[in-house]
Amino acid sequence: MQVFILGGTGTIGTAVVGELVSRNHQVFALSRSERSDELLLSAGATPVRGDLSEPDGWVNAAVSSGAIIQAAATFGEDMGDVDAKAMKAVMQAAETRRDTTRLVYTGGCWLYGETGDEIATEDRAV
Repeated sequence: MQVFILGGTGTIGTAVVGELVSRNHQVFALSRSERSDELLLSAGATPVRGDLSEPDGWVNAAVSSGAIIQAAATFGEDMGDVDAKAMKAVMQAAETRRDTTRLVYTGGCWLYGETGDEIATEDRAV
């Protein structure tokens, strides 16, 4: 299967890329630098140059894959807005296709936001 991954050089994405490649999937991953290109190529993935915050440049390549995995975050003040813009672009582009587009959306502890002295768990109200 052809899989497009956002965040393929991050903590979660690196493991996902490695697993997909080891299972003989054709992996494409968003890359914003030459260093990311090198990391992806060495892992067996094909880099697609672009920026998460500018989905017009990569969204068509993403939705032409059998699956999209979102494992990216910018970690800036606007990371929620960037993520929402990227996912909205994916959903809009996917609506124009006749095939099914599969989307796996991952998240890390940043999804919990600030918790102060309270430990963040899966049972904690957001």
